[in-house]
Amino acid sequence: AGIAEGNSIRGHTVRIWTLSDNGANNDITSKIVAQVSNDHSGPMRDVCYDADTHSIYTCSNDGTVKIRSAEDGKCIETLVYPGYEQPMLLSVCVVGGGSTKAVVVGAEDGNVAIFNIGQQKQGEAQVIGHPGCVCK
Repeated sequence: AGIAEGNSIRGHTVRIWTLSDNGANNDITSKIVAQVSNDHSGPMRDVCYDADTHSIYTCSNDGTVKIRSAEDGKCIETLVYPGYEQPMLLSVCVVGGGSTKAVVVGAEDGNVAIFNIGQQKQGEAQVIGHPGCVCK
């Protein structure tokens, strides 16, 4: 989330919350565990959570995906859209599991990029053309 100022947004932050069940009354309480300032060089566009690894993924206008610890929000790894000029990344999701786990991003240039993160040696992302802008 960020604060709109005219045609731009500043102060992009990912907030990590924990939820607790208080038992008898079925009340749920929430608590902010961490706030992650935007360490992308452009606005963050999307976020997703991987329950298997307890990781958070953010994508940005800067053409990168940051893989973060859900415990404290610290960046573990940065995935970079292949090529000389990186397009804005509009959406991110994690699919598969084990050795077939992949990060899929939709880009404003009309392509989808797939990063195979489940493999020991990660190669460059596979870029697949798509007839138009790709977002959720």
